[in-house]
Amino acid sequence: MEFKPQPLEIPAKCNITRNVFTTYDPASDYSEENSLCNLTEDLFHANFSEIDIEIDLGWYGDFETNKGTFRLLIIKGVDWDNPLMLQEATSQVEITEKLQLILDKLSE
Repeated sequence: MEFKPQPLEIPAKCNITRNVFTTYDPASDYSEENSLCNLTEDLFHANFSEIDIEIDLGWYGDFETNKGTFRLLIIKGVDWDNPLMLQEATSQVEITEKLQLILDKLSE
């Protein structure tokens, strides 16, 4: 089954460097094949260069058991060891809402 790219409202000041984030939700549509095709540690990456902020979204877990989580990191500069924010969710819908809120907040 093919899933569409996840629609997001991207602010003008946001530079997308990777976006393979789809509408696939392992919480409701799970299959090992779908997970292998749609989930990775590198789903979405963007930056707001004017304020030196990176946004990184990935999925971390086990494809066979469907035990995993989406992780959304907000990084200042290159300090990956001390993220400004870490959000997690098992649902694609929930992590999408969190991502959109962060994009909106950073665009203010």
